Amino acid sequence: MRDRMLRAVVIGALALSVAAAVPAAATDGGGAAAGGACDAGSVWGLKAVVLDHGIGLTYAVHSDAPGQVWRVRIGHNGEQIFLGPRKTNEDGNFYVRLRTWNARGIDTFRARSVNTETGELCAGGLAL
Repeated sequence: MRDRMLRAVVIGALALSVAAAVPAAATDGGGAAAGGACDAGSVWGLKAVVLDHGIGLTYAVHSDAPGQVWRVRIGHNGEQIFLGPRKTNEDGNFYVRLRTWNARGIDTFRARSVNTETGELCAGGLAL
C-alpha cells in the first residue's frame, strides 16, 4: 500500500514538472498530458500544448538514478521527430523539449525510451 502511495506521489510530481516545463507562451488552443509507470519502477510523462505557431512538446522520465543514459525516440503522426540519447540529471530526471508543427485534425504523439544499462522501457502516447 505504501509503495502505491509513493508511486502516486512521484507520478503526480512528474506530471507537475512536465506541465511546468512547457513554455509559458501557450495559447488557449488547449493541450493534453499523459504519464505512467515504466516497466522497472521509473515514471514517464508527456505533455503537448498548442502554441501560436505549432505545438510545444515535453517528454520526461524520472528514474531516481543520476547519470543514467536513455535512448529516446519521439514520433508525431507516425513521423519520427526526435531520436537521441538523454542522461538523467542529479535528481534522476531527463527531459526532451520540442516544438513541432500543428497538423490539421488530431495530432498523435508517441514516446519511447530505453535505459541503456538496465534495459528498462518507458513508452506511451497522447492525442491532441
